[in-house]
Amino acid sequence: MATIITRPVTAEEFAAFVDRSENVGRYFELDEGEIIELPPPKPPHGFISANVALALGLYSRQRGRGYVFSNDTGVVVGRDPDTVRGPDVMLYDDDTPADDIVASQSYLETPPALSVEILSPGNRHGQIVRKVAQYLSAGVSLVWVIDPPAREVTVHRRETEPDVLGPDGILDGGDVLPGLAIKVAELFRKPGET
Repeated sequence: MATIITRPVTAEEFAAFVDRSENVGRYFELDEGEIIELPPPKPPHGFISANVALALGLYSRQRGRGYVFSNDTGVVVGRDPDTVRGPDVMLYDDDTPADDIVASQSYLETPPALSVEILSPGNRHGQIVRKVAQYLSAGVSLVWVIDPPAREVTVHRRETEPDVLGPDGILDGGDVLPGLAIKVAELFRKPGET
């Protein structure tokens, strides 16, 4: 991970920077005014992201409420200095019309109900702890941190200790996302595999 610009920039300046032609295909986040370049995700990351997005999308459709973002969609989690994170998957539990979502040209300003981060080999423990703290501080109710090699998910909630679930564990939405129940093992396999 490399720092691109050292002077503090705003979320709006960051959006303009990311949109420049020389940055197409590159991945960035803004951490307290610092632009950070991230390596592109590898196959396990994409595979697990797709499984999470599918499960959360099905949950939202069955409820007739909410919507899912994937592909590191930017959300502002701090101001002055600005922080824009790109969770691997997010679930919003509101009734924003799809036309408003599709027409938007700026980063999301409202925190999701659930943010999901999938650990990559290059992630350092401190980086993930920082992101989780930023999400929770911004108002995200649930944060899942998925560890592919361990096949575990650590569930973070505000004002409680993290809960680590192994492959037999069930991810639930509690009071935040009623009725949500996903077996951890399902995030790591293809349909039809046992």
